[in-house]
Amino acid sequence: MKLGRWQVERVRPPGITTVEVWNWPIDGGLLWELVGTPRVEALRSAGLSEPEVGSLLAQALAPALGAMAERFGAARARLGGGLTDLIGFRSELTGRTRLPLSFAAEGQWLNQAGGLGLLLDRGVPDGAVLEVGQTSIKGLAGGRRLVWTRDLALLPRRFIAEDGTSRGAPTEPVATFVAEALIDLLRGADPADPGLILGLPCPLDEDCAPGPCTYGWQGDGELLPRTFAIVDKRLRPWPNAEPLVLLLNDAELFAESARRELRAPAGSTVLCLTLGFGPGGAVLET
Repeated sequence: MKLGRWQVERVRPPGITTVEVWNWPIDGGLLWELVGTPRVEALRSAGLSEPEVGSLLAQALAPALGAMAERFGAARARLGGGLTDLIGFRSELTGRTRLPLSFAAEGQWLNQAGGLGLLLDRGVPDGAVLEVGQTSIKGLAGGRRLVWTRDLALLPRRFIAEDGTSRGAPTEPVATFVAEALIDLLRGADPADPGLILGLPCPLDEDCAPGPCTYGWQGDGELLPRTFAIVDKRLRPWPNAEPLVLLLNDAELFAESARRELRAPAGSTVLCLTLGFGPGGAVLET
């Protein structure tokens, strides 16, 4: 799909399937309610120490891991995301499950290996990776790492309704948020190759239309065109090229990182979970 001069391609890496886990039922509620950023914020506000917060989230997640692995036929699990960096979380979780676990070395930079690897596979060794999360955007280019925090006054959370939808947000604020992050990243790193990995925290159909998430952009066909139009108006990176954009769900991107970092033997099935505002999931089959 061409958006202006930008060539946008929905990528589905082989052997990777997204799975819906944010609403997995566990004792006391749903997975995102007990293992997500909102609970971390609530526990901190209640005065709990960081090790206590990490321990409570691990205790909530542990029983669900085995059940999810059985449901999706996975023999091991790979976890990443900012919540895995909570003090004590990794050791507590490992001690509470028999499922073999591994963790992204750096929690919030869980998608670096997958993003850069996919670009290299397409002949774009010096491109950029931009992952839009539900609390922040994270960018990588030229060895540079940047984080842009979501302003909830401008981009309030629009929670997914009981019917599974989350829509109605205006296009301009969120397109501007994503575009300004990309402009900042590209201006500072100045990557040589006209290529971008763009990870979004929602389902994506073959026409690159975004699905439900707390940004409320479900079905917004103007989101990506407007984003790239803002980028070209304010910066116009790679002015003599038609930049390639590889678009993925963020859990797919993490599973691709797991493929490259774990190097699991052929025939392995790995449950990959991203732990941030709410859990995202994908299954990797090697």
